[in-house]
Amino acid sequence: MSSDRPHNLTLLWMQAQPVVGNYGGINATRLACDFVRMFGTEICTHNWAGPLTTLATLQYTAVIPNLFRQEWPHVRLGLDWETEIVAPALKVQKGRVAVPTGPGIGAEPDIAALQKRRIPG
Repeated sequence: MSSDRPHNLTLLWMQAQPVVGNYGGINATRLACDFVRMFGTEICTHNWAGPLTTLATLQYTAVIPNLFRQEWPHVRLGLDWETEIVAPALKVQKGRVAVPTGPGIGAEPDIAALQKRRIPG
């Protein structure tokens, strides 16, 4: 049986899920996103941690053209502490979050909020 398609398997959708904490930081993750873009792959970040990982992820997803979606579990789970312990607080509006413009990853830990949530021991 002959086919003018190069493969017998047709891939309908390709997606990569980089994790900034596992790929070697912001720049290394951005480079991985650039690499998979050559193959037409979209990025749907995997965000398993908390607000600091979210802030780092926002920094590289703001500049990659193949972003499909940024995973952010607190939005569905209602984990308000994730937005409270960084300043300025991250806010989702209509499914979007603005990339913070502060130095470094864009925000800093809110020490007072962290102290309120401290577990003695």
